[in-house]
Amino acid sequence: MPNLCVTCFQNGNHKDHDYSLMYTGGGFCDCGDETAWKQNGFCSKHKGAEQIQPLPEEIACTVGPMLDVLLGYWEEKFLIAQAAYLSKTLKGGEHVKVEHNLISTVVEMLLEFCKHSESLLSFISRRIFSSCSFVGCLGKGGEVFEQGSNDKDT
Repeated sequence: MPNLCVTCFQNGNHKDHDYSLMYTGGGFCDCGDETAWKQNGFCSKHKGAEQIQPLPEEIACTVGPMLDVLLGYWEEKFLIAQAAYLSKTLKGGEHVKVEHNLISTVVEMLLEFCKHSESLLSFISRRIFSSCSFVGCLGKGGEVFEQGSNDKDT
């Protein structure tokens, strides 16, 4: 169930709404989270994704091509590992290590970007999801690796 802090509740428009108040000793506020609330339910301080400023053009022009090369490199490594697994060159837990290393690298990079700028994180997220081949590669690979984790020759 989505939650609001007192400040966000007081900054929101609740005219003609049925609501109940519940006080807790902790937690987090979901205001501004489009997965928890409709955007028209955000308080006056939170506008969701439209609140994030776009990445400055000079940075986007530098980061974009570098990210494309990096995603291409990861995709190539992933496909090589997938082919090796399917041809039985990789056995047992080796393919799981490859999957883990790739996913860990991507997640660590994204977590590092989270620390610096929502604009950068938003730019990179859009770039990753627009790279259908990279996302598709991860989706297919997950199926292969999941099947492989059930292999008896570990």
